[in-house]
Amino acid sequence: MYELFQSGYAGLPYDPDAVVTERVDERIYKINEVGQYELFYDPDEEVEQGKDTSDLPTQLEAVIDSIASLFDGDAGLMLPDKPWLPGLAEAIPSPEPRGAGAGVDAGYAVPLGMLDIPSRQAQENYDFDLVKAGHTVVFGSPGYGKSTVLQTLVVNLAKACTPEQLHVNLIDFGNNGLLPLRDLPNVADIVTLEEGEKLGKMLEAIAVVLATRKQLFKAAGVANLEQYTTKTKQQLPVLVNVVDGYDNLTANDRRKDKIDDLLLQVLREGAGLGVYVVMSASRVGGVRVNMLSNISTKLCLFLNDEGELAQLMGRERLLQVDAPGRGQVLTDVPTAIQFYLPGAGGNSSEVLAALEEQVSVLDAAWVGVRPEKIPMVPEALTPDVFAGFGSVREVEAGGGVPLGLSKATTTARGFLPRTQPFFLFAAKDDEQEVLFQQRLLTQGGRAGTEFLIVDFDESFEEVLEGTSLPSNFSRVTSKGDAGQVVAGIVAYLGLNKQKVQGTPMVLVIANLADFVVKTGLKPDDFVLALKNTFKVGLDFMIFSRHDYVSKSFDPVPKLLRDLKFSGLVGARAYDSALVKSMGTSTEPEPGVDEPFFVMRGGSMFEKIKLPRVKGAA
Repeated sequence: MYELFQSGYAGLPYDPDAVVTERVDERIYKINEVGQYELFYDPDEEVEQGKDTSDLPTQLEAVIDSIASLFDGDAGLMLPDKPWLPGLAEAIPSPEPRGAGAGVDAGYAVPLGMLDIPSRQAQENYDFDLVKAGHTVVFGSPGYGKSTVLQTLVVNLAKACTPEQLHVNLIDFGNNGLLPLRDLPNVADIVTLEEGEKLGKMLEAIAVVLATRKQLFKAAGVANLEQYTTKTKQQLPVLVNVVDGYDNLTANDRRKDKIDDLLLQVLREGAGLGVYVVMSASRVGGVRVNMLSNISTKLCLFLNDEGELAQLMGRERLLQVDAPGRGQVLTDVPTAIQFYLPGAGGNSSEVLAALEEQVSVLDAAWVGVRPEKIPMVPEALTPDVFAGFGSVREVEAGGGVPLGLSKATTTARGFLPRTQPFFLFAAKDDEQEVLFQQRLLTQGGRAGTEFLIVDFDESFEEVLEGTSLPSNFSRVTSKGDAGQVVAGIVAYLGLNKQKVQGTPMVLVIANLADFVVKTGLKPDDFVLALKNTFKVGLDFMIFSRHDYVSKSFDPVPKLLRDLKFSGLVGARAYDSALVKSMGTSTEPEPGVDEPFFVMRGGSMFEKIKLPRVKGAA
């Protein structure tokens, strides 16, 4: 039996000592086991004046408590079956994906939330199938769990799919909600809005995947990933790009158009190629209309603007519940859902700890190949960190002198003996020249080649005050030795005519302009020496200020600019004839430790980063 109890005094404090100002029968009775009335509350009893009743229950609460105590005291009483299911819990840890850890391939379907379906008197699991759902967006006002939904999705996908089946790019424009997922074996890398260079590289990597798969599918004569796998028997991993807080990318951000163009390309072409976008945003209006029209699945958490919910769910939308993780998803009709937490816990800190533990277990368990990370040169590139890169050791093993790392690929770049007419150090100022000299002495001292520094004007004096000359280096500072230097060059030219290999030697010219004057070498003879002696074992390294070698109309720099040399150029591309690029006047000045590395006389070039001692100016 169900019965409604209602009283005009139900909401008043239940205080037996309260003072009654009008004559109303406020007595409350209860019925005992034999059907007799027993006085439960009598307001006419003597009360203590001024007694605080703020902490007393209401009369209704007192009656309910009494009923509850009677019910609990009799084990024979049972609650009747209710005609409805209890409401969804507000914190439900995610169950394990089907087959996770058991070697069972459940595809790309993973649990994401618990559905409440009153029409069928059912509450059941909602499996999110990445391939069937396609591109997806999660909308929700700040604080209602968008990042948590993405965490649950990604960690469950990582449990269900190996890195051979699924790669994940994490693009976090929010408040580091995706950061706990960075060590998952399926995750290629994570990038934030503040990491401009890394963000650009990730976008470029996504574009390369799209272009590469188009070519592969065209060559195989297929239209989508499933057909390609069936026909070629080769499995390409599905790539999901998870973008958290997309609408934090504001309209005045100069990168927005480039990012939107790539995302739109993925939304239009990616599904067939096995490349998907899953993003979150706080407002429906924060996502461009042409992007939204290409997103097939929309998941909604609580939205402050009811009109935006109507835009997504239509006239049959449900009443919103103001609770984290509670939302609705469009199945056949809008359906209430409580999105799962990525781990069990009584509060957000415990949930985070549980998530990190799961990530750690998955990370340790996987011993196979992982997706390639975005190549990034460390912000603080010290000599010790530099020496730890494998490509640095490879250059050294080949007899080269690694000087820095490519900012695009982190590959070591530097001087390779007997491969070019000369190696140029074109510093823009004194500070950069000292750094170039330090790199030569430090790295050249590890090479097996002999170096002779011709330093008539003692340009190396400052750097040698803090660095000793390596054992395989010698230095000429007297103008009187100029004749011997010229004689040595002539001797190597003679070896070239005889096609005989001489003793390997690197001649380091500390100041180009000063060297030409004090040796008296004719420009044509000097260029002839540069073009031929490296073939028989004499390599040249030339230090010169950038403005002189790049802009001077003197015969020597004019001739040098036409040679296919390699080297370091410290100026902007816009300001340099040594970098064969138009450049722009808005190009920022490069850092002292971030010159261009040029090859083939500047027709090929890239930015590199030089290692520096921590704390150096």
